[in-house]
Amino acid sequence: MKVFSNNKSVDAYLTDRELKHHEQQMIELIRDRCGTQKPGLWLDMGCADALFLKALVTSFIDWEFTGLEINDALLIRARKNINEDLVTLIEEDASTYASETGYDIITASGLLSVFDDPLVVLDNWIKLLKPGGKLFIFGTFNPFDMDMKISHRNNYNQSVWETGMHSFAQQTYARHLENRPVTLDFIPFKLPIDLEKDANPIRAHTVKDEMGNRIIIVGNVIKHFYFMTITNTSC
Repeated sequence: MKVFSNNKSVDAYLTDRELKHHEQQMIELIRDRCGTQKPGLWLDMGCADALFLKALVTSFIDWEFTGLEINDALLIRARKNINEDLVTLIEEDASTYASETGYDIITASGLLSVFDDPLVVLDNWIKLLKPGGKLFIFGTFNPFDMDMKISHRNNYNQSVWETGMHSFAQQTYARHLENRPVTLDFIPFKLPIDLEKDANPIRAHTVKDEMGNRIIIVGNVIKHFYFMTITNTSC
């Protein structure tokens, strides 16, 4: 299935920007988990403007990087942002991409929640891992045992109906993978700054609970952001 014209997801990467906080934290998480690992093959799913890929190339020396992206406009921007002597950029659908060559590390940010059946997509990504390979995903994985599919239409910019805000439970993923040769864990994402409410309701803002913890809200939806890590433990 070829996706998607998600205006919210695409537009955020079509202008100049700094590395996002979750991208910075993902780099630190991977460095902590894989810092001593021998360099191998690395796939970034939905690489968008390739700014995250550019940071990975700088942070992890001698790895062989591939960036996968389906959106033409994002690929054009990616090719402007990164030297293709350092990475391979390919136009493919992240939900169905197949390769005979397995990967040692796969990363994906904000992508899994776009798909109506993220479990099928996740299975495909796991198949791409070499034995011992690791998958790092940033996204919304709610801590309540309830799956939600959310479509939205932003009247602020007169958008069409879009996806990208689905939120499946952490327990759903755990049950789905419990008999597989994988390990799974979730690490909470902690946003280090306050975000002011914007006139555009699709832009995230924060409020604080009674303990001073930041709650991230998009539109009228509380977002539970985590890093999902999966390791292929098959021999």
